[in-house]
Amino acid sequence: MLKNIVAATIAISTAAAPVAVAADDNPTVYIAGDSTACVYGEDENYALPRGGWGMYLGEFLKGAEVIDLAKSGRSSKSFTAEDEYREIFDNIEEGDYLLIQFGHNDAKNSSQEDIENRYTDPTEDKDTEGSFKHSLYTNYILPAQEKGATPILLTPVSRNKFDEKGKVTDSHGLYDDAIRELAGELDMPYVDMTDATADLYNEIGSLKAKDFHAIFKDTSKGEDGFDNTHFNRAGARLMAALTALRLQAVCSNTIGAYVNNEAVNALTEMTVTRGDYTAEVVRLFGIEAEGSDCFGDVAADDENYGAIVTAKAAGIVAGNEKGKFMPHEPVTTEDMAVIMYRALRYVGALNENGDTSPLSVYSNSDYISEYAREAVAQLTDKGILDAELASSEDKLQPKASANSDSVMDIIARSFEAYTSALELTSGGDMSLDELEKVE
Repeated sequence: MLKNIVAATIAISTAAAPVAVAADDNPTVYIAGDSTACVYGEDENYALPRGGWGMYLGEFLKGAEVIDLAKSGRSSKSFTAEDEYREIFDNIEEGDYLLIQFGHNDAKNSSQEDIENRYTDPTEDKDTEGSFKHSLYTNYILPAQEKGATPILLTPVSRNKFDEKGKVTDSHGLYDDAIRELAGELDMPYVDMTDATADLYNEIGSLKAKDFHAIFKDTSKGEDGFDNTHFNRAGARLMAALTALRLQAVCSNTIGAYVNNEAVNALTEMTVTRGDYTAEVVRLFGIEAEGSDCFGDVAADDENYGAIVTAKAAGIVAGNEKGKFMPHEPVTTEDMAVIMYRALRYVGALNENGDTSPLSVYSNSDYISEYAREAVAQLTDKGILDAELASSEDKLQPKASANSDSVMDIIARSFEAYTSALELTSGGDMSLDELEKVE
């Protein structure tokens, strides 16, 4: 699915071929924006942590440095009070670029504090103080131009929210329209990420779109734990690639010339290691198990050491016949299914003595290893693995490396099975104001 998404995006976005860039031409690309673009650390409120597209944009640009200074919860108005704003305009210079993406928080006016600090009016023109257009123009566009840099407006990314007809809802009101209008009035480039993300989500549907979103530790938050505004790290990387390709299409003779199409294509083949996958599963379900024993090939300073120790103590992972775990090897589809199946049983989301009838489908499936047949069968039965994929040797390559797309798919579906089995539901999605209180 991810390969199809990226291929379709490339086909659309490369209508204008990029020009060659001089080897000594190395601009800096600054990002001013909100939580959908910013850099995240540990993100302790999340079981599957957030990522901003700005964190990964540099992977898809060659010969340009990206400095992501976006900040969670900020509007075009409130961002100007931050050190990050001053850092941009203390350092930006001729030949640099400034990507500007606001709109999520400019609409907030539910409190007097928000009205004073964050709200901007989307209906007024750029010459009216207090308007969204005025804020973008006076606080970002003019200062960048005065420094000889090129400002580029981006409309805000869409949320993962669908209407009763199965189409992405408009969650930005007049703010994305205001950006389009301002760009037209000033005859300057803009990237329509609202439409780009809406088109993507409309193509793949709401179920698949969940694969790209962060998950709260507290399942009473978000929509049964899913944060429909903020991306997870894999989703943020995809959005960064989408942003790069749209920049290439709109600004082919300037910043678009730096887009690295090889990196975009490689995104579809990106694999996940056994260690990283195990750590994701342990964090996803908050698994705790006392243990001190680890595998001989997992170094104590490995970033996933603690998670692997926990998973081993819980019986979620096991070594091979030589007692090795091979943490840096790509996780296979079979391994991915087995580890997740054991984790779901450990947290009580699958009954250890449950229905064994699905096993009959795979009892003679020689293309699936014997140790993985039960896991594949039970996860397929629960809708976590696609039945068609699991029953077709041509479509399922169980012993091959699993790519990031398939990993995020099984994580999202498994978390839904977990919340359903344990009846951990939120009763509805969080409001934007509630989401922004999670820092």
